[in-house]
Formats: sequence, structure tokens, C-alpha cells
Amino acid sequence: MGIVLLIFCIAPLRCLFPLQQQFTIMFDPTGDTQNVGRSIKDTYARNLTLQWVEAIKCDVEIKCPEIMVVLTRLSGETMQPLQNANFANQFNIDLYLNLQLYKKFDHKARLMFFTFLYVADYIGVWPHSEQLTF
Repeated sequence: MGIVLLIFCIAPLRCLFPLQQQFTIMFDPTGDTQNVGRSIKDTYARNLTLQWVEAIKCDVEIKCPEIMVVLTRLSGETMQPLQNANFANQFNIDLYLNLQLYKKFDHKARLMFFTFLYVADYIGVWPHSEQLTF
């Protein structure tokens, strides 16, 4: 099983140099009640990603009380287009994580890092040379 983790930092300087105040992360698991995602063994991607982010949320909130974790959906919810963006804006999210799983057994999964920078009217994207393979 492969894992895709897309990381978007809304406030990049706060991500690099967190302040002593609350830091908010939003996890966006793949799928909803209408979009089950890929079939993986005897379940679907939407179930696995939701279980995964719920476990991560519990660990982060216990180990890092200054970090608030918000999920874009709960079990049984249906997401509307652009609902996640509105939700993230309401919570003033510092870091947005979209988690996806895919079925691929013949290759190792890779986690690639990209830096997104938004300053005034300029958007820059730089891939990092480091890749995690597991």
C-alpha cells in the first residue's frame, strides 16, 4: 500500500518558526460518503485515511498540547466542492495536510517534499532532493 501526503503550509513562516501560541493543523482524509476511493484489500481508501488521521490527531494532541488538530470530515459526512477551503479559512489554519492511500504492492512508497512560497503576487514551488522511501 502506498501513501501520499500532500502538505500545504498556509503560513510558511509560522511553520518554520512556530510562535509560543496555538498552532493549527488541518487533516484532510481522502473521500467521503459519496466518494469511497480506491479498494484496498477488504476496505476502501476513505476508511483507512480517516482511521489514520484520527490516530494521528490523538497522538499529536497528547504529545503537543499547543497544536490543535482539525479534521475536514467525520465518518458519514459528505463534502461539497470548496468546503475544505472555506473550513480552513474559518479556523485560520497554519498547516493543511491531505492524506491519500493507493494500492501498489510492487514498488516502495515514496514521500516527496516540496516547498511552496507565496509572497505578494509570486508563487514559487521547489522540489527538494530528499525523498523518503519505505
